[in-house]
Amino acid sequence: MIVGIWLWGVVGAKAAEVNLSFDPGTRNGWQINEEIAVKVKASTGTNRVSTFILRFNYDAAKLEIAESGLAMAGGFAEIQREVRNGKIYLSGQVTVVDDQQPYGEIELATIRIKAKANGQATMGMELGNVGGGNLGQRSRDYTVAFAAPSYTIGSGSTTDGVLRFKVAFAGVGAGAGCVGEAKATVTVMDATGFSQTYNDVPLTESGHEMITMKGTDTAVDLKLFSGQVTLTGMGQRQGNLAMFIKGSKTMQIKYARNGQNDFYNRAGGELAAGATEYNFSGYPILAGDVRTASGDGQDGVVDGLDFSFVKQQAILQVARGGSMRADLNSDCVPNSIDAALLMHSLRERQEQLY
Repeated sequence: MIVGIWLWGVVGAKAAEVNLSFDPGTRNGWQINEEIAVKVKASTGTNRVSTFILRFNYDAAKLEIAESGLAMAGGFAEIQREVRNGKIYLSGQVTVVDDQQPYGEIELATIRIKAKANGQATMGMELGNVGGGNLGQRSRDYTVAFAAPSYTIGSGSTTDGVLRFKVAFAGVGAGAGCVGEAKATVTVMDATGFSQTYNDVPLTESGHEMITMKGTDTAVDLKLFSGQVTLTGMGQRQGNLAMFIKGSKTMQIKYARNGQNDFYNRAGGELAAGATEYNFSGYPILAGDVRTASGDGQDGVVDGLDFSFVKQQAILQVARGGSMRADLNSDCVPNSIDAALLMHSLRERQEQLY
């Protein structure tokens, strides 16, 4: 948005007697869901102010403003304070006698504004009456100018970044034939704890690799899967990120560094949106969260419920290309190998949450 000046009631080249502005008047990299307090200010020179009647418009698709977020500045009594149909209505009058009416650099009100979507956010003034004179009266209207604010939410682009990754699942070997429709739930989080969760993220088979799992000495040939998430809702948070990835039969694992092969024990991460595909295959996603106390589902814990379910299903099998919840290594039949995988996951028990 181009910063401009909008004049109310100015005739010819006559200079404005009151200049209205927002503070801050510019903001770059404003993050989605971040709220800031914007002060409505008037620069009046030696002109004393007794009343004001203001109406502003705003881009409701990118900005959120509630009536509860409007407040009169000290020294002004409220006449109107309202948000309606993408417009802000503010009017007030001073509570002091004539010779004590404010002048110079004055704060009229505060507007609390929350960012909703990436892009350039606009605000404008539709009505700007500022008067001076006797208490409770407006004996004189000043000519008013308004400096329109310029706000950039996120990068200023409406295009969200993309985070790309490659993972392996513990026990799911290169020849696994019963993976089924591979999907994951992915949560992206920054160092402050702000996060967005993306469900049913498709995973595509992308080769295989010899991998030695933590706690073992034997390398196994595991199938690799690639995926990506568009960072909708993350706003300016396009770097220093961590990912939490959970499959339909697995625990949730935190990934925060390219080439990671062990638990990342710090807040936030080292990932950023872009063209890089981060390889997390050296730290396979642990299997086993397949049952809750009430039946099918996941509860974020690998425990006796999961173990009992896998053992009970050991007599069953599924045709190649299908999928069974108890078939943790996707070889088309639940058996002792799946139970061993689950026992390995019991060392962790609870999935990674921070």
